[in-house]
Amino acid sequence: MNTRSLKFRLVTWYAGWLAVLFVVFGIFVYQSLSYYLKDSLREALARRARQVADLAQRTTMDWKTTGREIQTHFAPEANSRLTRVTIDNAIVYVSGPPGDASFDPRAVPPAGKVPPGESFVRRSLPDGSVLYVVVLSRVARGRHFVVEEGFSEGPIRETLGAWLTVLVLGLVILIVIAGLGGFWLAQKALHPVDRIIDSARRISSLR
Repeated sequence: MNTRSLKFRLVTWYAGWLAVLFVVFGIFVYQSLSYYLKDSLREALARRARQVADLAQRTTMDWKTTGREIQTHFAPEANSRLTRVTIDNAIVYVSGPPGDASFDPRAVPPAGKVPPGESFVRRSLPDGSVLYVVVLSRVARGRHFVVEEGFSEGPIRETLGAWLTVLVLGLVILIVIAGLGGFWLAQKALHPVDRIIDSARRISSLR
């Protein structure tokens, strides 16, 4: 095996292992980021659902007035969120179209029968858009309250897509740098071998 072939194998091995480690690290970070974004969204939606449910439970006013209070305190349209309140299977409030036009509130299917407590679901709408929704179900004062707080999947998908683009570009740059660096290291490490080979060739030519 000549030194050129050996250098090529060393560079390939070096760059290959760095690429594998980078991909494994990238997948780990991607999955961690995806989990963090969804978990943070779930916490924010659940907190808002509890606040809306508390308001709905203590209200003694008509729902037109309460709806205006929800608009004032929580501004679901401005925050591009879905807010829907159902009491005893009757929808008493639903927010309007979100500011970013990411979904149609009228197209969001009702929660239906849900167990008491909180649940975090992913809902696909007829137009292809997707919502993450926290459904809060509780019984108070003899009435069944269901509050739904939702947010489009779009921003999360865009963030993950941007990270994936950075990951791919980073992988390409890493492979190029690793290849150049590996070639330089191989050159330096095998330089004494090249000198020995050159000396042997000169000796052989003198015979």
